[in-house]
Amino acid sequence: MKKSYSLLRPLWLIVIGFLLVSVPSLALDKKGMAKVQKECKKMSKQLKKDGWKVFGSGQEIEDALAKHQTTLARGGDSLQSIVATGEDTDINRAKRKAQGNASKQLASMKETEITDKLDLTVTNVQGAEGASSSTTMTDSSSQRTQQRVKKLVPSFTLYRDKPDGKVEVQMYYLVTP
Repeated sequence: MKKSYSLLRPLWLIVIGFLLVSVPSLALDKKGMAKVQKECKKMSKQLKKDGWKVFGSGQEIEDALAKHQTTLARGGDSLQSIVATGEDTDINRAKRKAQGNASKQLASMKETEITDKLDLTVTNVQGAEGASSSTTMTDSSSQRTQQRVKKLVPSFTLYRDKPDGKVEVQMYYLVTP
């Protein structure tokens, strides 16, 4: 009988150790998810107030946002969110503008080459009338992004009609940086 007890003891220690490690992380995960849901509710309330609607589905803003944010939270550092906007009189053109903006954002996240040039000219003149000094500074900067971006698929798209007759679109994407 004592032998079976001594064999079960290490097994129980392993089970207890596993529970001590995994249960707090599950609790943190539930806490984190509750925080995400609370933020989604708050954000969706503001979006509704501002006149936004989900494009192409009968889904509520809160549900679409919660799904997007939950996937983002579970993805950790491997996922990043991009929100791209577009505006036009036609909703399809506004969506294409937003897609183009999202592609530019993703490309610039992956690789951007920035060149800065600063020219500084200092002139000192000393003569019979006295001394004078002048400083001229010229600054120029250029940014170049070149990256192939495959077609991005949005998590969801929001739109709203503006008083000037245009349609504004927000497209939410999950990307790997």
